[in-house]
Amino acid sequence: MKKNEDIVVLKGDFEKAAYKEQPLSEYDQNPFIEALPPIFSEDDVLDRFMVTPRITNQDKAREVNIRYHILKRVKTFTQPLPIVDLK
Repeated sequence: MKKNEDIVVLKGDFEKAAYKEQPLSEYDQNPFIEALPPIFSEDDVLDRFMVTPRITNQDKAREVNIRYHILKRVKTFTQPLPIVDLK
C-alpha cells in the first residue's frame, strides 16, 4: 500500500455548499447555518407539515375488506392548527 492512497475515510455523496447571506446577525459567519435553505415562511411550514392521505378512485372501487385497510391511511393525516395571536 502506497502512502495513504488506499485509505478511504469518507464515503458517500458530496454536495458543494452554497452559502447565503443571513437575515439575522446571530447566524452570520456560521457556515453550517449559511449553507441551509432560507428560513421558511409560515405558509411554507404549514404546507410542509400537512399530510393528506391519498385515496384513489381505484381504491374506492376495491372490495370491502381491502377498503377497510385503505381507510387506515387516515391515521397519517396531519393538519397543523393555525397560529393565534393573543395580543
